[in-house]
Amino acid sequence: MTLAIPSQNVPSPSALGLTAVDEWFAALDHTRIGVGPDSSVAEVLGIHADGDTFWVQVARLDNPYTEIILHISSASTVDDVRDALARRSPRGDSCIVDVVNRDVK
Repeated sequence: MTLAIPSQNVPSPSALGLTAVDEWFAALDHTRIGVGPDSSVAEVLGIHADGDTFWVQVARLDNPYTEIILHISSASTVDDVRDALARRSPRGDSCIVDVVNRDVK
């Protein structure tokens, strides 16, 4: 038996007490980035909120010493962030990925 829950009864993240930081963590932690043999799994190490932007520290599970710092705006989507991560070289050095301005430093 499948239980259907009407969408109007599903509480919003804020009603559950979740913050934007919680939502970014849930959206990015242990998500697969890329496809095939060059794909990896991201592990969120920390998130810092700075006004309307967020700094997210991510490492690859297969190489935890390579850190990626994501600069995300409140207007960024999860797809924007995943696309930015996928565009990076799969085994590259640590870097800052500015999703706000779509730049890798």
